[in-house]
Amino acid sequence: MPERSCCKPYIIIPEGSYAVVVKHGSYQGVWEPGLHWCMPYTEIQFLITKQNFQFDVPVRNCPTIDNIYIQIEVSIVMRVKPGEENIKNFVQKTSVNQLNEQLEAVISERIRVLARSKTHLEAYSIKGKNSGKNRDDGKSVNSQLTEYMNGIFETKGIDIRSVIITRVNLDSEIADQLEEKTTYASMNTLERKQQCFELRVINDEQEYNQKKEKMKQGRQAESERFNKLKAEIEKDNGKINADTAQIIADIREKTTAEVNKVNALSQLEAEEVKAETKMIRARILAEGRAKYNETIAEAEAYVLTKEAEARQKTAEKFAEELRIRGKAETRLSEKRGHELQMSQLGILQDLAQNRNLKIFGEQKENLMAQFSAFKMINQQ
Repeated sequence: MPERSCCKPYIIIPEGSYAVVVKHGSYQGVWEPGLHWCMPYTEIQFLITKQNFQFDVPVRNCPTIDNIYIQIEVSIVMRVKPGEENIKNFVQKTSVNQLNEQLEAVISERIRVLARSKTHLEAYSIKGKNSGKNRDDGKSVNSQLTEYMNGIFETKGIDIRSVIITRVNLDSEIADQLEEKTTYASMNTLERKQQCFELRVINDEQEYNQKKEKMKQGRQAESERFNKLKAEIEKDNGKINADTAQIIADIREKTTAEVNKVNALSQLEAEEVKAETKMIRARILAEGRAKYNETIAEAEAYVLTKEAEARQKTAEKFAEELRIRGKAETRLSEKRGHELQMSQLGILQDLAQNRNLKIFGEQKENLMAQFSAFKMINQQ
C-alpha cells in the first residue's frame, strides 16, 4: 500500500491497480493508476490488482459412484470485475478470509457432486483444461464449473475466468492394484504382439525365399531372352552394315560425278564472268576518261573565267587606288598651302609685336608691310 504524508497534496496509484480512496473514513470513489491531486487526510483504503490471480483448492476424500475415494486438486483463475460498482461490492461485501472459505466451500461441494457421477476409472477424464464433455449440453467440465462459480459470485464483484482440475489421485492401495492390473495386461499384450511379430518374421522369410527363387528364375529367363535378342540384333547389324557400305559407295560415285559436273559448270561460268568483267572494266575506263577530259575542260574554263574576273577586280582596285591617291594629293596640297599661310601669319604676328621695327618703301602690293603698318597705327 503506497504511503502518503498529510503534507503532500497528491496520491500516486501504481500501474495495474485500482485504488479505493477514503477521506476521514468516508468513501470517495475508485481511482485509476497515476498521479491524483487531492486534499489532506485523503488516503487509499484498498489497492486492488487488475491482473488475474489464482486460487488452488485441494478436495480430499471424494467418493466415486463405485465408492472409491479419490483426491482432486482444482485451480481457479479469477479477477476483480472492472467498474466502480463491482469494486465497491468486492471490498465491502467480501473479505479475503471470507472469499477463501466461500471458494473452498462452493468448489468442494461441486467437485464432490461431479466425482459421485464418475467411476474411479472415469475420474481421470475430468482432469485438464479440455476435460470430458457432458452428454446433455456438450459442454466441458471446466466450462460447467466456470459458469456455476460465476453464477454464485456475480454479485460479489468477482469474475471467474476458468476452473481447471489439475490433478486426480486415487488411494495408494487402489492405485497399486490398478498399476498391477495394467502391468499384467501390458505384459499379455506385449507377449501377444511378440508372438505375432515372430510369426510375421517367419512368414516374411518364407515369402522372401519364394520371391528370391522367382526372381532367380526370372533373371535366367531374361538372360536367355537377352542373348537371343542380342544374336538377332548382331545379325541385323551385319546386314545393315553391308547395305550401308553399298549405299555409301553409290553415294560417293554419284557425288563425284555431280562434283565434276559442278566444277565444269563453275569453270564455264567463271570464264563468262571474267569476259563480262573485262567488258565492264573497259566501258568504265572509257566513261572515266571521257568524264576526266570533260572535268579538265570545265576546270580550265573555270580557271580562265576566274583569272579574267581577278584581272578585272585588280584593274578596278588599281583605278580606285589612283582615285584615292588623287584625292589624297589634293588634300595634301591644300594642307601644305594652309600650313604655309599659318607660318606667314605667325611671321606677321611676330613682326607686329616687334615695336622697334621700321618699314620703308611702297606698301601697295606687300601684304606684310600693310599689316605691320596697320598694327603700328592702331598701337599709336
